[in-house]
Amino acid sequence: MGSPVVTALAIVVSLAGGVGLGFAAYRYEPLLLGAPAETSASAAAPEPEPSASAEPPAPSASAPASASAAAPLPSTEARACLRSMFPDDSFSDDNAGSLDFVCGETSGVKAAEGIKKALVSNGGSARATGGMKEWSVLGFYSLAAASVIRGRCCPGAPALTMPASPKPCESIEDAMTSLASIAEKRGKKPEAITALGGFEKSVRCILKSEAKKSFGDYGDLKGGEATTFEKTLSRALK
Repeated sequence: MGSPVVTALAIVVSLAGGVGLGFAAYRYEPLLLGAPAETSASAAAPEPEPSASAEPPAPSASAPASASAAAPLPSTEARACLRSMFPDDSFSDDNAGSLDFVCGETSGVKAAEGIKKALVSNGGSARATGGMKEWSVLGFYSLAAASVIRGRCCPGAPALTMPASPKPCESIEDAMTSLASIAEKRGKKPEAITALGGFEKSVRCILKSEAKKSFGDYGDLKGGEATTFEKTLSRALK
C-alpha cells in the first residue's frame, strides 16, 4: 500500500479532470498537509451568543468588604477632643485625622501603640513634642491613657479589650473600663485615682508573670508613669 501522501496525490489527479484541480486541491488540502480532516459539521459551528437575560455570577464570599463597612470617621467634635488630650504642639493642622483610628480600634494594646506611633510620625525626628515626651514616660500607663482618651472622646464606643489577666492578678481590662467610664461622664478626680490604684495593682501583678509581653511588653515600672498619666487624666476630666 502506498503512503498517505501518494494516495492523496492520486485522488487529486483523478478528480482534477471532473471537478477542477483547484477545487480538488482545496477539498483535500488538509489531507495533503497531514492535518486531520473534520469529522463533523458541528465542529466548525460558531459558539452560541450568551443570553442577554443571563444573570451575572454572585460575588464570592471571600470578596473584600465594601468601603461602607469600614468604621465611620469620627466627627469634627470628636477629632478636636482627641487632639485636646495631648499638649498643643503634638499635632500639626496638616494631620487632623492622625487619631481617627482611636474611636474604631477595640484592642487596648493596639490603641496605645497606635497613639504612640501617631505622636512620633507627626512630631518628626527633628524635635520632641510635648506628646512624645509624655508617652515616652507612660510605659504600661499608656493603656490607661488610651482608655481615658477613648472614653472621653468616643461616646458610645465599646470598652477596649485586653488579654485575660493571669491568675491571681485582678483584671486589667476591668480597671481600664472603669477609667474610661469615669472619663466619659467626667467624674471626679479622686474617683479616677481610686480606679487607677486598681489598674496599677493589676500591672504590678502582670509584670511578675510570664504573660507580660501579651500586654504590650512595656517593661518594669520606672517611676513617674502615674504622675505623667495624671496630665492626660486632668485633660479628660475638664
